[in-house]
Amino acid sequence: LSIRRQRQMCIRDRYCAAGDGRVTPEAAFVLAVTGIAVVLFASGRVPFEVTAIGVILVLFFGGAIDLEAALRGFSNTAVVTIGAVMIMSAGLSHTGVAYWIGGQINRLAGRSESRLITVVVLTAGLLSGVMNAIAATGVLLPATIAAARELKIPISRVLLPLSYATLLGSSLTLVGTPSNLLVSSVLLEDGIEPFGLFEFTPFGAAVL
Repeated sequence: LSIRRQRQMCIRDRYCAAGDGRVTPEAAFVLAVTGIAVVLFASGRVPFEVTAIGVILVLFFGGAIDLEAALRGFSNTAVVTIGAVMIMSAGLSHTGVAYWIGGQINRLAGRSESRLITVVVLTAGLLSGVMNAIAATGVLLPATIAAARELKIPISRVLLPLSYATLLGSSLTLVGTPSNLLVSSVLLEDGIEPFGLFEFTPFGAAVL
């Protein structure tokens, strides 16, 4: 058996009941920690990063995982890529490139509401395909609100398309959303060819 298969069998034997349907103490402990983490994530009272690190520490010191498993996530290619995307997003914002793009929205939209919505959707979709969706929304938000006020139309009629466009646009590329990166990294770990950068583009463009 491969090392990966042996580890899976060890985890199964440790946390699964031996055919009698009972939950082992180790499994109950992991489920309890997971439940508490979900409550903390949902409440928002504790920063997400503090909760995530806290879960790892509790599981490690509780004996549920070993040191290798606790540190494995930090070396995952998906985590590294997400961090790189965050850095690139900050660079686009601080250098003024993203704000320049936002400024062009007003010029292209003119005095037409339908043209404004079209420009906002296309710009937000394309921008969120190469940078973090939240960052893309934050960059385009001031220009979009200003354009809506200048045309004297309800802001909600422009912000709602902006929100959907950034969410859907993140599916245009591999780096657009963390879920794409995580799935691709799992394929790579299993010896399967990972997704290409623009392999999601045809489907994301159709949805957008």
